[in-house]
Amino acid sequence: MKALILLLSAAVGAATSALYFIKIFVKNAGDELHGIKPVVRAGKAGIIKTGIAVGAAGTVLSTARVLLECFSERHADMLRSSELMLLFWLMLLVTVTDLSDRIIPNAVVLAGFCIRAVYLAIGAVTGNAAYSLKDALIGWSAVSVAVLVIYLMSKKGLGGGDVKLISLLALCFGLWGSFLVLFVTFALSSLFGGIMVISKRAGMKDSFPLAPFLLAGVVVKTFFELI
Repeated sequence: MKALILLLSAAVGAATSALYFIKIFVKNAGDELHGIKPVVRAGKAGIIKTGIAVGAAGTVLSTARVLLECFSERHADMLRSSELMLLFWLMLLVTVTDLSDRIIPNAVVLAGFCIRAVYLAIGAVTGNAAYSLKDALIGWSAVSVAVLVIYLMSKKGLGGGDVKLISLLALCFGLWGSFLVLFVTFALSSLFGGIMVISKRAGMKDSFPLAPFLLAGVVVKTFFELI
């Protein structure tokens, strides 16, 4: 029954994320998109197909986690699992917008903060130990201050959207969980940047979208919880 409920919520969330993606990209279809060339060439049809792909990817990630929970020896928290599914879809959305337009929509990040606030409130009411407001706020404040300093000191290292997105993830994962997410993020982004420079496809001063690497960090962290 638990797996059925989680899979159903995965399907609903996937459909919602796909529709939201289609909405924001069809609305801005006349603007120049420079990251996902196949989508640009295909016009609105390509946008719709990519939106469906976003929903499908969210469903695959969510389903994989549900299946892993079924075989995991660790106690699976249904409340936490449903929140992580929503986070998967949110991260998929900002990954696509960051790749195409180098934009992380404020509306999506704000929705993430609202979702986290709701889950923290539910966790507090139900007495769920996984939802410690103190731990969440400590992680959020420490990481947010650190990335804000990096943002102010670096010219192209981080964008304003990246700072807001990392701040959201810090609120979701706390201090130590954020360290793992950011370690994976910057390790992969540094590796990718190094490969691009060595292959002469980019210069030392070029910047790259960070959301795809943050998504990888989130996936590693959330699946690591069940191993």
